[in-house]
Amino acid sequence: MKWADYCISKISFEEKNKIISESNVHTDNGETIGAGKCVIGIDIQQSNNNKTFCCITKTTYGKWKKVCDFRFENGGFKWKLLYRKF
Repeated sequence: MKWADYCISKISFEEKNKIISESNVHTDNGETIGAGKCVIGIDIQQSNNNKTFCCITKTTYGKWKKVCDFRFENGGFKWKLLYRKF
């Protein structure tokens, strides 16, 4: 199942400037998630070209799991983590 064009598994922030300094970005191939590539910042041009992003994490079983959608809006990236209630 394809979640987005690109999946992000790690984000580093530059707190002082409130920007994303580095990220680990994977191509979502539909049935598989590609190898991660370290990217300086996030390519805003990609988000302006109607590319979609989501955040992912690996489960204890080694499978990728979508955590949330990630989008460029009003001059910055936005995401909302949804926590499961027990």
